[in-house]
Amino acid sequence: MKLQRKNLVDRLFRPNRKNIAARLGIFGLTLLPIAILAAVNYVQLYDHLTQRALDRRQAVAQLAGQMVQQHFDALIQVGRSLASRPVLIEAIEKNDWPGAIETIERTPEQFPFIKRIALNDLSGTARANFPRTTEGIGTSFAYRDWYQGVSKNWTPYVSEVFQRAVEPKTNVVGVAVPIVTLDNRNVGILLMQVELDTLLQWTSEVSVGGSGYIYVVDRKGHVMIHPEHPAGQDIVDLSSLPAVQQALESSSGVGIFSNPQENEDRLYAYWTSPQYGFSVGVQEPVRSAFATRREVLTGILFVYAIIFLLNFILAWVLWRLVRTLVTNYQQEDIYLTSIGDGVVAIDRDWNITLWNDAAAKLTGWSAEEAIGGSFREKIRFLREHDRKENIGFVEEAILFGTTKQMSNSTILLTRDEREIPVSNSAAPIFGPKGQVSGVIIIFRDDTHERDSHILRTDFAYASHQLRTPITKALWSLEAAAEGAKNGQKEKLETARIALLDVQKLSERLLEVSLIDQKTLFAKPETVSVADTVEKAVATCSSDASSRTTRVVTHFGSAAETIETDPKLLRLALEEVISNAVLYSPKNSTVDVQTAKQGNELLIEVRDTGLGIPEEQQTLVFTKFFRGENVPSDVSGVGLGLFIAREYIRLLGGRIWFVSEPGRGTTFSITIPISKTR
Repeated sequence: MKLQRKNLVDRLFRPNRKNIAARLGIFGLTLLPIAILAAVNYVQLYDHLTQRALDRRQAVAQLAGQMVQQHFDALIQVGRSLASRPVLIEAIEKNDWPGAIETIERTPEQFPFIKRIALNDLSGTARANFPRTTEGIGTSFAYRDWYQGVSKNWTPYVSEVFQRAVEPKTNVVGVAVPIVTLDNRNVGILLMQVELDTLLQWTSEVSVGGSGYIYVVDRKGHVMIHPEHPAGQDIVDLSSLPAVQQALESSSGVGIFSNPQENEDRLYAYWTSPQYGFSVGVQEPVRSAFATRREVLTGILFVYAIIFLLNFILAWVLWRLVRTLVTNYQQEDIYLTSIGDGVVAIDRDWNITLWNDAAAKLTGWSAEEAIGGSFREKIRFLREHDRKENIGFVEEAILFGTTKQMSNSTILLTRDEREIPVSNSAAPIFGPKGQVSGVIIIFRDDTHERDSHILRTDFAYASHQLRTPITKALWSLEAAAEGAKNGQKEKLETARIALLDVQKLSERLLEVSLIDQKTLFAKPETVSVADTVEKAVATCSSDASSRTTRVVTHFGSAAETIETDPKLLRLALEEVISNAVLYSPKNSTVDVQTAKQGNELLIEVRDTGLGIPEEQQTLVFTKFFRGENVPSDVSGVGLGLFIAREYIRLLGGRIWFVSEPGRGTTFSITIPISKTR
């Protein structure tokens, strides 16, 4: 092989040869720098524009938050000024609460955003209020967040959103200020109630741009300001939203989350007041938030595409000039880079001219020993049934100039007299004038194929073959749907869903193939039970939502963590929970319950669905089983529970069920809590 390479180099660089290396260098220097420059500029500009968009939204959130905080600061100063009036303190110390309220009755006229002022004693009991009313007087409000907050350290406190105890019962935010004497004695609490519409006015001057909006939530995630939730409605809890959860956990940040109701991703930024605990968020659809980035990058790509096209044409012309000079080298390089197969080339006199590493490994003869020698001395192909030489396919390739296949049941007799089953073909090598100048023989060791043939199931083949066309078809459908009309979109969506089902089937078949070939192994690690169960439930949330089915989890006395493979456990749970959702009636509930039983974790998935016919229950965990009572609108091929059972077995656990037709099914899974040493 080394000799052949040396001869090739000598031929390429003889004095009458043109400099092929220079031509290849021109080709690379023409296109590669442009491609690198375009990629680097694209990435840098993408990162810059992305960061600028994120920084802008973060700045808007911080500006809006600081404006709200400044208004609360000013309101607290008003409260402190009122609470420090000597006449107010003197009246309170005399227990003259009506007189005390008279000293601050003109305050709402000066500060119209203060809708109500209340005076409370140290126990949180209401003593007087303005506008004056007897409603609520004498009532203890110690349970209120504002009382618990101000009484904790006797410092001013901005409360969570709460509903007023008196009519009109609107939602308000309370600013509580302790009433302190000159000798630092606390004698009462002054509470100012601010309606939520006022907070909206505080942020109205801040512009988000595009189709974004600003919202404010209190320290529990309750709405203070939100364009979709007017202030007059009941208190709205948004603490379950990912954007609000992050805001409640950290001081500031940005991110992207999916909005399932609007079927689009949203960019959000948030800023949390370290002093008062409220969080200000800014939300905007990703498409509008990054509209500038998209326009700029599209223009950049267009310019570079034109430049690259022009240079590609130039490089192509140069490449055509040197193609003839490198053809032989490319052909030999293809031979030598054949993976796993022995490659041997001979001339018309049957002398070996090429010998790759795989051929050396299979035959036992090195390239130095084989090249230049006789093919029939180094390679002995024998028919397995009669032990006679089998070289007819090589002779026919030379004679007829066509590719010939090696006959079945051929063995290779190696240098050390070992017998290796082989297969493949001989192909002619044509000279410059079209005549056959030699043959290239390609052969491979068939031992592994023979031994493992039974393991290469149709599942793996079908799955791999389906992946590429399905993916292409999905891309095409999505592209077509963007410009389609409503009626066409429905048909395209139906086709897309059908393809997704086929894609899911191909993935299932691949999983079954891995199971059958025993190439799947558990990788134990410390796993949170609750987190794993919730992830499995979240995966099934789309199906549950479409069927208006609730999946409820109960963790009870279950172990907090176990040692197991989180991926296999999650996938098994997804199969069982998905079945429970799909086979349950609409508007029903699927219960997922965990408990500890000795050194095992018990997980039960209970539904109130179709149930499994008694005569078919023994077939539930077999491949391709589907019950006779499965509705026609529930897709599937009957592989999910088989896969779930095999995954649970890999985890050292068990799975079983109890079912009553028409009343539902309960699947039970046990997993060892700790890994067996």
